[in-house]
Amino acid sequence: MHTGDDNDLSIADAYQHFFDIEKNYYSWLCDRPLKPLRYGDYESNVGIFCPLIIWRNVVITRSLKQC
Repeated sequence: MHTGDDNDLSIADAYQHFFDIEKNYYSWLCDRPLKPLRYGDYESNVGIFCPLIIWRNVVITRSLKQC
């Protein structure tokens, strides 16, 4: 990154999962109570994660940083 500005950073994640828990059943995301996983509490990560939703969250986050 030549400018040093975090807003110039692109997001690249070579290992991504996309989930739509309204259309598909994933036991580790849909069943309650959530089962403990080795990564800790993941309640905040339970939801719909598709490319459009993720990109929307990136745009919102970048906008908030500029306020």
